[in-house]
Amino acid sequence: MKAADTNDPNAKIMVWDWRYYDNLLKKTKYQVDPEEVRQYFPMDVVTDGLLSTYQKLLSLKFTEIKPANAWHKDVRLFQVDDAKSGKLVGHFYLDLYPRPDKFSHAASWVIRNGHERADGSWQTPVSAMVCNFTKPTVKDPSLLDHDEVEVFFHEFGHVMHNMCTESKITYFSGTSVYQDFVEAPSQMLENWVWNADVLQSLSGNYKDHSKKLPKDLLDRMIAAKNLDNGLKYSRQAFFALVDMKYHMEPTASTTDVWHDGMKNIFGIAASDGSHEEATFGHLFGYEAGYYSYLWSEVYAADMFSRFEKEGVMNPETGFAYREEILAPGGTQEPMELLHKFLGRDPNQDAFLRHIGLTTAPGTSTPAQASATGTN
Repeated sequence: MKAADTNDPNAKIMVWDWRYYDNLLKKTKYQVDPEEVRQYFPMDVVTDGLLSTYQKLLSLKFTEIKPANAWHKDVRLFQVDDAKSGKLVGHFYLDLYPRPDKFSHAASWVIRNGHERADGSWQTPVSAMVCNFTKPTVKDPSLLDHDEVEVFFHEFGHVMHNMCTESKITYFSGTSVYQDFVEAPSQMLENWVWNADVLQSLSGNYKDHSKKLPKDLLDRMIAAKNLDNGLKYSRQAFFALVDMKYHMEPTASTTDVWHDGMKNIFGIAASDGSHEEATFGHLFGYEAGYYSYLWSEVYAADMFSRFEKEGVMNPETGFAYREEILAPGGTQEPMELLHKFLGRDPNQDAFLRHIGLTTAPGTSTPAQASATGTN
């Protein structure tokens, strides 16, 4: 594409070219225009759909508390109860819009861990989901990219991990699990934003909420789902390996290690004279553990394979997920949790299918299998 663009048959893709041509290919080959997609994901519709999905899936009930009396007027507060027993589970805050001096990324924060008090009573958890989605104005609504809808589902998955804890000990409560498993439960829940039935509740044109995401547009999005996965996963492997080298091997030049990895692992060379390692925000905090993002994605895909078989909105499967994956927190080994939920040892088959390297029997493409809930 760049050769045609520049009339240079020897054109090479530079770092700053990748996203541009990736987006251009999505528009030209798959006719997926992010601006068209955004029209079907106004914030209010997505939020209501997300809350409804999680309530049905995990057998919970969310009730908004007004006024929230939170740290900012835009923040919303919700009470969480068990849908069957009515028992109080916990509370969470939604802090979705940017403002000066606010944390600039998306994350879930534990405000209070769920645990058993010294007197034997239960301390309910409190969590906050902090994001920076476009804030609505008097003239313009808040419209989300599909990627942002996926982020919303992911981060809220962390909130639910904290809400559903049954660990008596604070140290093992909620997301206090091994670093290489902490992302798996939330990554698993990203799959819901590719399901046609779920997207009906998450979408609605901002001018007329009754007009859902058109099937032909969804089909094109699904077709483009694995676009550039070779680069995307090579990039993740590059980050993981560089993180390990920095923390586990003698390093004379961090820049040389970075440039070597960019060229030979990622496949797109870094710019001469640059020090891109300074942009690696996860370098500190993970300490040779950044591999956990890709590692846990394998388990996330495998867990979702059970929902593919039994139904993505199957309440029995959802409750089993809540009780067998979310509730134990760090009180059990991740492999024990996975074996109990899956009824077998985990494997990478579902992951390879989800990223487009293998095709499930009876499906035309791996992406369609992921999106329609068939196996």
